[in-house]
Amino acid sequence: MSASRFICATILISLLVSCSPSEQQTGTHQTIAGAFGWVFGQKLPDQYSVSLDDTGVYSYAYDTNGLFSRITVGVDEQRTVCMIEGVGDAGSLGISDKETLVKTLSDKYGLSDHAASDIAQFGHVEGWTFGKGGSTIHLTIMRGSVTILYRFDPVLETLQQKFEQQKTRQFQTNIQGI
Repeated sequence: MSASRFICATILISLLVSCSPSEQQTGTHQTIAGAFGWVFGQKLPDQYSVSLDDTGVYSYAYDTNGLFSRITVGVDEQRTVCMIEGVGDAGSLGISDKETLVKTLSDKYGLSDHAASDIAQFGHVEGWTFGKGGSTIHLTIMRGSVTILYRFDPVLETLQQKFEQQKTRQFQTNIQGI
C-alpha cells in the first residue's frame, strides 16, 4: 500500500472512531506534547532532509528496532513538527500487548473513542482515539500493521487547508480554456 493510501486509511479510521505542547494535565490526563523524542511545535533540525507527501505535509522518516519500526515526523514549510507517526508489525503484538498499549494510552491521555469494523478494502480494522483538544493520538490496527498517529492540529490543520487551496488553484488553472 502506498504511503498516501495508508495515511488516508489511517485518517478514515480516525474518522470512524470519531495542542499546546506542554506536559500540563487536562483533568486527570496529560496534554499530548509529542512522541518518540519529537516535540510538537519545535523545529526539525536542518540536518534531517524532508520530502513533500501527497497530503501537503513535509516529512522525515527513519527506521528503528522498536515495535514501531518506521517513524515519520511531519512538518510544515517552517519545519515545525505537527505530526508523528509510528508504524509496526501487528503480528509482533500479542493480545495482552495490545490491551496494555491501549490501557497505557487511555490512562495517560484519556480514551476518546473506539471502533472496530470490517472494511472490504482493508479487512478487519480496529481504531482508538486518545486525547482531546489540539492534539490527538489515533491508534489503528489493520492489515497486519499497527499505526500510531500523533496530530498537533493547530499546525497540521492550517497546513492541510493551505495545501487544499493550492490544489484547487492548480485545478482551476488546469481547466481554463476547456
